[in-house]
Amino acid sequence: MKNHSFSFSIKKFIIFFLILIIGQAVSPHIRIFGVAPNFIFITTLAATLCEKEPGILIYSLIFGLFYDFINGLTFGVFTLLFFLISFVFGKMYHTYFEDMTTIQTLLFVFASAVYSIVMAMVTANASPDTGFLYLFVRISLIELVYNSVIGIIVINIYKRIVAKKTMSYRGYYGY
Repeated sequence: MKNHSFSFSIKKFIIFFLILIIGQAVSPHIRIFGVAPNFIFITTLAATLCEKEPGILIYSLIFGLFYDFINGLTFGVFTLLFFLISFVFGKMYHTYFEDMTTIQTLLFVFASAVYSIVMAMVTANASPDTGFLYLFVRISLIELVYNSVIGIIVINIYKRIVAKKTMSYRGYYGY
């Protein structure tokens, strides 16, 4: 059973890495009002809300670092943001609301809002000629809606994958 779990973790890491690479390649081509979704943020947050494993937070940390290397305005912002948002919202969901799909979706939307607001603040701070309110209305609200819609789809897909993984552990007779 440990070997199966390890191979699943390797597969998951490779899939997350491919999502990061493909997301970077595809995002510029699927912009809405000039705003692209953040596929790796969506995936790490969905994984944190769908799986109770503490190791899933390491994915948020690792892929936040990767995203920082690729897109970072200020190095460490994405790493810290991915990790803290995943930790806080994952802990909140798994402690108080386990197996409540509606709450899971609402927490995802709220976490996306926190991400968008913080990114608007960081961007406004990095370029003082552009105000926070302008960035929030022009970019963050669109990003919030875009990430949330894609995130709801990703959560549903991820839950099915986790359910299949759980079923494969139990075997045919359910134990």
